[in-house]
Amino acid sequence: MEMDDEIKGEGNSINYKFRMHDPRIGRFFAVDPKNKNYPNFSPYNFAANRPIDGIDLEGLSWVPVVDKDGNVTGFEWTDEEPDPTNNIYKYAVFVNDPGTFDPTDPKKNRKQMGTATITTYGLTKTDIKEFKGTSYPADIKNLPTSKPGIYWAVLGMHKGKYPTLRVLDGGRVPTMNDYNPAYPDRQKGGLDGQNIHSAWPDPWNKNFDRYKHNPTTGYNSSGRRPTSAGCILVDPAQYLEFLSVFAQESISDMDNKLSILNNNLTLLLGVHVNIEIPVEDKLMKIGKKRLSKDRIGVGVYRENPVDYIDLDEGVYGPHRELVPVEKYIFPKKENTNNNKN
Repeated sequence: MEMDDEIKGEGNSINYKFRMHDPRIGRFFAVDPKNKNYPNFSPYNFAANRPIDGIDLEGLSWVPVVDKDGNVTGFEWTDEEPDPTNNIYKYAVFVNDPGTFDPTDPKKNRKQMGTATITTYGLTKTDIKEFKGTSYPADIKNLPTSKPGIYWAVLGMHKGKYPTLRVLDGGRVPTMNDYNPAYPDRQKGGLDGQNIHSAWPDPWNKNFDRYKHNPTTGYNSSGRRPTSAGCILVDPAQYLEFLSVFAQESISDMDNKLSILNNNLTLLLGVHVNIEIPVEDKLMKIGKKRLSKDRIGVGVYRENPVDYIDLDEGVYGPHRELVPVEKYIFPKKENTNNNKN
């Protein structure tokens, strides 16, 4: 921002790039250029009437960054209006797998949280956060792996149980090498219903507090049910914060309505009323009602991707070439045991 001293006098007009503000009266004297997108707010307000903890948006967006080989490597800030049809998004998420996922023995390798880094991009240029995740299914030999690339997602529900990001809103997502091992006869492969959801246990699960710091990404303890049959998983301990990035506006709207309710009840009853709603309940309502319909940009990138492994046959690489097991370099696991003197 900058001050327009020559016209209004020193310090009496501040330029916020898209509109001017008069600090003498604490008001903008031009409407928010994006006011049509926010009919619940006055076109003259600042940061949705939350000047203490809110940030006034400049109407900018995120676009994918693509390298010379056509791989998406993240998202960058742009001054263009959101236009999902041209890969310009209000929100975005980038999944980066550096190649540390261990594809051997999926019945034993059930704890692979953190083998991928998931980066979120929020409503402002500095609203960038990183989360732990994994981008492979529980069993890459028998379950599909989504193909790296650029997609979109919306807030919705994961199997009707809890809120999630639904990639292509449940549509068919391309799979590695156009092949789905769960449906080998399906032409061009494809994965139906991919979500970006919590590993087990999710924050709405009764076992969440007990196991949230030791999540399962592979099969359950009985070895029968995969946590991911092709979905991308997020660390359960970080999942509420992860989802909240994409529900900021809906949560802000709910908070404003709750504040009005508390004020009205305080006046009516003559005592201070402060009703609070936990963030998990807010997110559940948003997921069920689809209060936020904005398309979210999704980028997926994997270094040294592996399709699946068969200890008898070998490792199948990203182009379906067969690599003998003895020549495949498995990811090294860090020794987390504490040395005792």
